[in-house]
Amino acid sequence: LGAAPKALGGICAIAASCITCHQIYQHLQHYFCPSEQRWIIRILCIVPIYALTSWCSLMFWKFSIYFDSIRDVYEAFVIYNFLCLCYEYLGGENSILNEIQGKELQRSWYTGTCCLPKIHYDKNEASGRQTLSTNIRDTLNPKYMVNDYIHNFSSTYSSYALGNQSANDESDVELRPHRH
Repeated sequence: LGAAPKALGGICAIAASCITCHQIYQHLQHYFCPSEQRWIIRILCIVPIYALTSWCSLMFWKFSIYFDSIRDVYEAFVIYNFLCLCYEYLGGENSILNEIQGKELQRSWYTGTCCLPKIHYDKNEASGRQTLSTNIRDTLNPKYMVNDYIHNFSSTYSSYALGNQSANDESDVELRPHRH
C-alpha cells in the first residue's frame, strides 16, 4: 500500500480513539451507576484497541499476526462484558431465573432444543442456576478456550442429566423439574 492509505488509516484510527477516549472520560467523570458503567467502559475500550491494532497491522504487515491476536483476545473479552452488561440490565441472574420460573422450554431447531423433552424451569433447580453464569464466564475466557469448552459442555450435560434423573426419582420431589 502507498503512503496515502496508511496515513488516512492512521488519521481515522486516531480520530476514533480520541472520540472514544472522550466518551470513556465522560463515563468516569459521571460514574453514578458503577454496576453498569464498569461493563460499558470495558466495551468502549474495544474502539481504540481495534483501531490502533488494525492500523499497526496495516503499517507493519509482517507482524500483523501479533496485532490481530491482541485484537481477537480483547474482542472475546468484550463479548463477555456485553453479556454481563445484558445480565445487569435484566436485573441480575436471580431476576432472570425468577422470570423464567414455571415457563416451558420451547422446542426449536433454530435454538438447538428440538430433541430435549418438555421441561418447565423451576426456581429450586440449583444445577441450572450454576450453569447459567458458569457457561458464559467460562466460554469466553480466551486464555483457556479449549479447556473451557470441554468444561462448559460437561457441566451443561451433567446439569441436564441431573435434571432428567431427578425428574424420574420419586424420593427427591423438591428438586424435580415440573413436567406436563
